[in-house]
Amino acid sequence: VPLHEPGCAFGSMHLATSKDNSEFPTIVQNYSYLISMISHIAHQQRPGIAKQGLCQPFTEREAECLHWIAIGKTYGEIALILDITERTVKFHAQNIIKKMNAINITQAIIKALRMNLI
Repeated sequence: VPLHEPGCAFGSMHLATSKDNSEFPTIVQNYSYLISMISHIAHQQRPGIAKQGLCQPFTEREAECLHWIAIGKTYGEIALILDITERTVKFHAQNIIKKMNAINITQAIIKALRMNLI
């Protein structure tokens, strides 16, 4: 069962039995929902160490812009939402890109998602 960790790391949960346990496949099948839930809980409770990879924390405004960009708003829409200019949104996006050591805002968003920053 895969377990995804922050910062692109991953692990797995293994189920084991003796070779002569013929009931094991049936047990796994009958409890597959429970096994899946354990995996989900382990994923939700993982440590937040990935945030340490960020050199500089986001400002409050950068975090707001990142949130809106990540859900698909255009720079113009974000400017209206935050009552700032589109140029200012682009300025914050460039800061996000630099802080995430990314080549564009899409890569910055993916990195931020993998690091549980958004």
